[in-house]
Amino acid sequence: MTRSTEAAIQRSRVEQLLEVTREIVAGSDLPVVLASIARAIRTVVGFDAVAIALTDAADDLEVVVVEGPDELRRHMLGRVGPRAEYDALMDSCEARGRLLFLVGGDDPEVGLPTWRSDDEGWYARRADDPHAWGVDDGLYAPLRDGDGVLIGLVSVDLPVSGRAPDDEQCAMLELLARQAEQSIEAHRRLAKTEHNERIFRRAFDSSPSPEAVVDPAQRLTYVNRRFVRELGEVADVASLAALLTPAEGERCVSEVVAELLAEGAERTSGRLVAFRERPDGARVWYQVRVHAVLDQAGRAYRAICSFADITAERETQAWHERAAAHDPLTGLLNRRGGAHAVAELLTRADEGVLGVLACDLDGFKALNDEYGHGFGDDVLVALAPRLRAVAGDDAVVMRQGGDEFAVLALLPDEDGVAALADRMVSAFADPVRVGSVAAELGVSVGATSAPVHARPTVSELLDTADAALLRAKRAGKARFELA
Repeated sequence: MTRSTEAAIQRSRVEQLLEVTREIVAGSDLPVVLASIARAIRTVVGFDAVAIALTDAADDLEVVVVEGPDELRRHMLGRVGPRAEYDALMDSCEARGRLLFLVGGDDPEVGLPTWRSDDEGWYARRADDPHAWGVDDGLYAPLRDGDGVLIGLVSVDLPVSGRAPDDEQCAMLELLARQAEQSIEAHRRLAKTEHNERIFRRAFDSSPSPEAVVDPAQRLTYVNRRFVRELGEVADVASLAALLTPAEGERCVSEVVAELLAEGAERTSGRLVAFRERPDGARVWYQVRVHAVLDQAGRAYRAICSFADITAERETQAWHERAAAHDPLTGLLNRRGGAHAVAELLTRADEGVLGVLACDLDGFKALNDEYGHGFGDDVLVALAPRLRAVAGDDAVVMRQGGDEFAVLALLPDEDGVAALADRMVSAFADPVRVGSVAAELGVSVGATSAPVHARPTVSELLDTADAALLRAKRAGKARFELA
C-alpha cells in the first residue's frame, strides 16, 4: 500500500468519524445516537456485524441496535439475555485494554442471544491465515457508567479484513464505546431528571399551599393551582410584591428572592411574613419561605416560593395582644396598653404639652349599692364611648380600675389641658341611660401637663394628676383641679 493510499484511507476514516460526531451531537434520541455509533463501527472500524445491548430494569441485557446483514437484524434485535450469562461470557474473554476478546473454542454463550454467519466460505477463505478471524471468535466493548457499573455491551463480528483487529482498530472501537457510554449516561440522567420533574410537578400541583417557581430574571415560570386560586395570574416577582404587604420589620418578597438568586449568594433560603388584602378588606397572612435550587456547580438557577396561610395564628396573636392591652369590660386601654400608646404618641410630636387627666366618677358607688354590680358594669360600658368622644381620636383613654379613668392627649399648651378637663366635666351633665334607668353621675378630674420635648414620665404625671383629683373631690366633686 502506497503512502498516498494509506493517507487517503486515514482521511476517509477521520471524515467518517467527524460525520458520526455531528450525528451524535445533533441526535437527541438515544436509539438514533447508538445507531450512528454502530454504523461508525461498521464503516470506520471495519466490522460487518455490530450489536449494542443495554441493561434493562431487571439488569439483563437487551439488544437495542443492530448494524449488519438483514439476517443478523432479524435474529438479534430485541433479544434479551440474562445478566449472569453475559457475566460468564465476559469472564471467559481475554482483556485487551478496555476490550474483551473471545478466542474460538468451547461456546460459553449458553442462554445468550447469539448469531453466526451462514457464509461458511467467509471463514474457509481465510483458514490458512494464522491471524484470521475464527468462526467462534468475538470482540466486546463493555459499557460502564461513571461508577463502573455495567450499562451495556457492544459486540462485533465479521471484520472486513477477515483478520483479528489491529491496535488502531481496537483504539477506535474503544473511542466509539466511550462515546456510547456518555450518550447512554446522558440519556439516563435526562430521563431521571424528567422523571423527578414529573414527580415534583405532581407534588407541586397537589400541594394545599400556594407554590411558585422563579427564574433568575424573577419571572414566575411555574405556579400550582392553589397559587392561581388565591393570588391570581402573576407574571413576575415584582407583580407578586405588589400584592403582598410585608409585616412591620419584614423585607419585601422581591428583596429576598433577589438575594438568594444573586451570583455568589451566601444563603440558600429565606423567609418573610406578609399579607394580601382581599376585596372585602379582610387580610390573609402568609409566611413565605423561599428556597434556592442549586445546579451541580453550586449556582442558584431557580427559587421556589412556598406560602403558608398563618391568618388564624395572626388573628389569635392579635387577640391576645389586644386582650393584654385592653380592659375586658369597657374595651378601653389598660395601664399596659396605655403606656405603649402614649410612647407611640410622643414619637409623633416635638412641641406642645402632654396633658394627663385623672378621672373618677361621682356617685358610682351609690348606683352599685342600689342596682347591683352588674348594673354598674353596664354603666361603665355605656360611658366608655362618651369618654373617647370627649377626649378626641388622637387621645389615649384608659381604665385604671373600678370607676377610675385616665385621659392622655397632646395639646398646644396648659390652657388646652384646662379646656379638655372642663369638657370632660361638662360631658357628664347628662345622665347615662342603661335600660329604663337614667343614671345621674358626675366626674371629678385632676389634670397636669409637661412639655413634650422633656419626654415626661407618664407614671409621675399620673401621680401628680391623682393628687389634683383628690383636691377636686374634696372641693365638692363634679369639677376639675389643675396641678
